[in-house]
Amino acid sequence: AGDLIARLDLDDPSAVKRAEPFEGSFPEMTLPIAASGQVHKRCAASLNAARMVLAGYDHAANKV
Repeated sequence: AGDLIARLDLDDPSAVKRAEPFEGSFPEMTLPIAASGQVHKRCAASLNAARMVLAGYDHAANKV
């Protein structure tokens, strides 16, 4: 972990915007609404929601 695999020389280094640490807060967690009574469908919906959150998308638990 932490190995350097490439080095880039930019044409205009001043055009790069540095990332800033997140200083906000996360919304209050609520109980999700079950998408279905079937376990495999609930599992698939939960897995999809987790993947979307990890990809950076906003996931409102009370909206379909």
